[in-house]
Amino acid sequence: MADATLNTVLAGKYEKSKIMISPTNQVAYIERPNMYITKNNVESVSPVNESTASTVSVGGAALGTLAFGTGGAALGKSTNSQYLLEIKWKTGDTSLIKVDRKVNEAIIVGMYKTISQEQEQKIKSDDESNRTIATIIAAVIVLGYALYYMINS
Repeated sequence: MADATLNTVLAGKYEKSKIMISPTNQVAYIERPNMYITKNNVESVSPVNESTASTVSVGGAALGTLAFGTGGAALGKSTNSQYLLEIKWKTGDTSLIKVDRKVNEAIIVGMYKTISQEQEQKIKSDDESNRTIATIIAAVIVLGYALYYMINS
């Protein structure tokens, strides 16, 4: 069964928001409010493990349960390719996130790439265009199947 909390902000700023990979660039972003996880917006990204969990107000075991279910165990280490990370935003806010390997890699890329504010705006614009085009294509396919079904019924 799929983990509903995977690629999600578990706590803190943007709680319950999904984390996606940009279709036009290999960086990750928080779906709502469309905040890219890059050096422009993020102070640091750190794995959460036993030593850092003590700085979180939730106890280590409870934090493990929140992140990885009742098996909880190894915080900050890959558990079936799941990673528990803390994002410190440049605004001073923090987010606790749980991501898969692909999103983790996109976050690392975003933190190492030098992307200007203008380039980030262009990425956002291109991503929005791609999502709009994908939605239109999906709608056309669904309508085509519905029409085909109606004709052949």
